[in-house]
Amino acid sequence: MSTQSLKYSERPVFFLISKYYSLLLFWLMCTFSFAQTPIIDSLLLQLKKTKEDSSKIKIFNQISWQSRTADCETAIKYANEAILLAKQPKISETTRAKALANAHNTLGIAFHTKGDYDLALENYAKAAMIKEKLDDKKGASKCFVNMGIIYDNKNEYDKALENYIKALTIQEELGDKTSIASSYGKIGNILNKKGENKLVLEYYSKALKIYEGLGNKKGIADSYNNMGNFLIETSEYDNALVQFTKALKMREEIGDKNGIAKSLGNIGNVYSETGDYDQALNYYNQSLKTLEKLEKKDALAGSIHNIAIIHMYKGDFEKALESFYKSAAISEQIGAQAALASSYNGIGLVLNYRGDYERALDFYLKSINIYEKIGDKPGASATYNNMALIYNHLKDYKKSLEFHHKSLQIKEEVGDRNGIADSYNNIGAVYMNLLDYEKAMELHNQSKKIKEEIGDKSGLAASFNNIADIYLKKGYAEKAKESARKALDISLEMAIASEIRPASRSLINAHIQTKQLDSAAFYLSLLKNTTIKEMSVNYFTLSEREKELYFSTIEEDLERYYEFTLGYSKQFPYLSDSAYNLALANKGLSLKSSTAMRQVIMSSGDSTLIGEYNTWLNTKKKISKLYAARKDTKEAEEFANLLEKGLIKKSKIFDDFNKVKNLNWQQVQKGLKINEAAIEFVQYKSEIDTLHPLCYAALLIKKGS
Repeated sequence: MSTQSLKYSERPVFFLISKYYSLLLFWLMCTFSFAQTPIIDSLLLQLKKTKEDSSKIKIFNQISWQSRTADCETAIKYANEAILLAKQPKISETTRAKALANAHNTLGIAFHTKGDYDLALENYAKAAMIKEKLDDKKGASKCFVNMGIIYDNKNEYDKALENYIKALTIQEELGDKTSIASSYGKIGNILNKKGENKLVLEYYSKALKIYEGLGNKKGIADSYNNMGNFLIETSEYDNALVQFTKALKMREEIGDKNGIAKSLGNIGNVYSETGDYDQALNYYNQSLKTLEKLEKKDALAGSIHNIAIIHMYKGDFEKALESFYKSAAISEQIGAQAALASSYNGIGLVLNYRGDYERALDFYLKSINIYEKIGDKPGASATYNNMALIYNHLKDYKKSLEFHHKSLQIKEEVGDRNGIADSYNNIGAVYMNLLDYEKAMELHNQSKKIKEEIGDKSGLAASFNNIADIYLKKGYAEKAKESARKALDISLEMAIASEIRPASRSLINAHIQTKQLDSAAFYLSLLKNTTIKEMSVNYFTLSEREKELYFSTIEEDLERYYEFTLGYSKQFPYLSDSAYNLALANKGLSLKSSTAMRQVIMSSGDSTLIGEYNTWLNTKKKISKLYAARKDTKEAEEFANLLEKGLIKKSKIFDDFNKVKNLNWQQVQKGLKINEAAIEFVQYKSEIDTLHPLCYAALLIKKGS
């Protein structure tokens, strides 16, 4: 089995979504229902009876408006019908202008919802121009606000600010205090992203003061929410939690269910940022339950996406993948392109962690195609980064550097300091593989400096791990220990499994170099326990194909354990016992996933389960025939893969998985007869014996010995 090493800590990129809900809301209230509503049914009936063109135009626009977020394609269709009919010469100028303004405004909303930002901007601009000519100042200001939101989403902050100020100027002229306060909040958000921190709180305070004067509790809560997001950006997590909690309390007082869901999600973001993943999951799930009742599909997709990220942080890849697929399905259903691309990116990331690089690249390509189409720079940057990581694993270092630099360039353009640090970290990993240790060290120190300044503990642990690895390669064992211990302390404190493993590896190797074998044995046990815990979460839910790919990502940790325990068996005889148990557990897991499943299902008496199993077998036979005919098997393999995972889950009702996981050599020995022996063979690549890098060992047990 080939090994793809993941020991070098790299930083893939994905997004928490709920953090940005307040920035993505339209001025216009959205209803998310996918069944055709009674209102639309009634309008369609009216349309059949109506012969007058001006009345038809009005109905076309009404149907489009009612469908604007729930069914974007319908909204676009009827808005275009309205535009086409309104341009007929027999339509009066006033009717034409009003119809075109309404149709273009609705098209802007529909394309905005779909994530097609360029078309949304084009239509909002047309609507604003017509509304200004009609002296509909309030309508024009709303168009400018929505254009500002899109430019914000595209990270074109100066253009966003320009449009928000246009809207604010009109609102001040009209004396619309509520809208003025809202614009102050949006301008504060942009200044926050531009890093102009001194002005941010000034604008948030202006908004809060107006809302308090009006007694507008919803606006007050929104201001608390904005302040909380600002405090997260400045790593003032305790104060952020205070602001989000105040917003939650006020939203509960006024019964703002949608706002309550946002507040719960934002509190979850604080806990996610500080590494308290259990609490983050708790709040995200509370937010999800509220959103499910409201049928807010866009926010629902975002909440599920965030839950997927937490599962990934916790190392539960199966749950992460399931949640990303759910989020993607909802986003695709409502035409939310940016959210769909983000979910594809998340799916690619999970597949990457499992070692399924080919499928991961497929999903990354889907993601990048959408991001480039809609002009989403942060999304494109994240996906470039993740593709670069895969090419690094595949040892295509030229391509890896190419994509990393594309990602870095965007981060520098938008001033994303955390992202810049991640890119330095990842580019350093490539130079490490190219054996350019000086360049790698320079980049990792740059990353570490930024991570310390912004308080990103997970990223800081990764930087310390990478620095430790470089010191080991250069033969500086004591310096390697110092960096690896810092990484381990942070990782244990924050329960970051992905960084505990590389820190443990570095400490094992450093202590072996300095001949401190007792300490090496201690860190070896930590490495084994962390790896086995992760396996117990993920391994049993994987299909046959996925098991092999996933195993390649943890194989190196198991090899280090075998090498040390067998190489130093005289000094640490007790470790030989655990090496045998480890070999048994791995073997048992592999066997259980295939033979045990077959036995349990066929003897279950469950006709549905047996039917699904037979479908899986037939699909496998179909794949075999396709192989023989040299035809494409991808679709059939994915279907078989999906069926197989479902079968594994359903057979868990008969599960004796813990027996397999806890099987030990004493139980094996007890079953032996006199003169019988049990042998387990293991293979590992040695880092100690460079003359004989590929090693095989036999672990033998006899009755009474």
